[in-house]
Amino acid sequence: MRPAAEGYEHARKDPADAVKAIVEHKADHDAVYRRKVLDLILSKIAVPAKNGLFGFAERDQYAGMQENLLKFGVMKKRVKVDDAFDDRFVLARYGK
Repeated sequence: MRPAAEGYEHARKDPADAVKAIVEHKADHDAVYRRKVLDLILSKIAVPAKNGLFGFAERDQYAGMQENLLKFGVMKKRVKVDDAFDDRFVLARYGK
C-alpha cells in the first residue's frame, strides 16, 4: 500500500517526473502516450476517497464491490463484509 500511495502522491505533484521514471525503467514506453494516460487516470481519481485519503474506502464501497463480484461470477459466495472491511493500514499510512 505504501509504495502505491507514495507513487500516486508523487504523480499528482509532479506528473512529468512520474512519466520520466516510467520511461527510464521501461524504455519501450512512449512518454507522450504515458503522459496522456497518466492525465486521464489522475482526472478519474482526483479525490481518491470521500475523506481524501488514497486507498481509503467506506464500508458501503466494500459491500457494493462484493455485489458486483458476485454478479459477474468473480466471487462464488458471499462473505461478511465486516470481516473483510479493514482500512487500518490506510489510516496508519496517514497517521490517523
